Amino acid sequence: MLFSAHCARNTLTIEPMAGLCNRMRALDSALQLSGKINIPLHLIWNLDRHCNCKFDDLFVVPESINDIKYVSKNNRLTRALYSIKISFYYNKYYLQNDIESLMKLKYNFEQIKDHESVYVSTYSIFYRKTSPFIQFKPVAALADIIDSYSNEINNAIGVHIRRSGYIYSINNSPTELFINYMNNEIKADDNAMFFLATDSLSDENVIKDIFGDRIITHKKTSFDRKTPQAIKDALVDLYCLSKCSKIIGSYLSSFSETASEINGIGLETVNSATYLPGRK
Repeated sequence: MLFSAHCARNTLTIEPMAGLCNRMRALDSALQLSGKINIPLHLIWNLDRHCNCKFDDLFVVPESINDIKYVSKNNRLTRALYSIKISFYYNKYYLQNDIESLMKLKYNFEQIKDHESVYVSTYSIFYRKTSPFIQFKPVAALADIIDSYSNEINNAIGVHIRRSGYIYSINNSPTELFINYMNNEIKADDNAMFFLATDSLSDENVIKDIFGDRIITHKKTSFDRKTPQAIKDALVDLYCLSKCSKIIGSYLSSFSETASEINGIGLETVNSATYLPGRK
């Protein structure tokens, strides 16, 4: 049974929502919270169009996660039945709107220990007391790929161009502005190198045509987040970005923000609303 093992007294179940980095944020909050209040943590991981790859194919499972259940809610009926089960099996459950409302009220999430079994489904950072993502370790196969770029990206500037229909980044972080930012970096340092992470092959080609040998990329076999390989390639990009000297990132992108938070490096967001030509 999907829920039976999760419903003992004083347990927390987290189902992170949306794409990879939004899920990492929500799960990191749950990991920190369960550790703080010393209750078991259970993970429900939805295999869907946003992130169709198993958690343990990406990360070494932290010891504080008691178990992982994989689900696929591929149609409206399945989602409706799933919601009914959630409301029946859990003593208390919080969905995204609930989490947002509680955060606005500055709710102390440590109080959930007073409930028998709690389910949380969110993409938000709802609890953070220590450094982010310290319990996230890529599996060995992916870690080896990430490490293979270490010498090249040690002093490189990370560049993350988010596309895939994400209107906020498309409108506020156009490719032309990334080019301007990168040219300014070259003016400041003629030896500047860049690690480019993007989910757009056309943008990758444009940047490579302009900057040539200054560009380092991880070759991808898929850009489709419905395929596990695309998510694995994205994770390699994410951790390579995190090892750069700083990041030039996309507007309202959890991927850019997460990459900067993993190792605490600077993030400069490309935003047409605040861009000043000729800036350094």
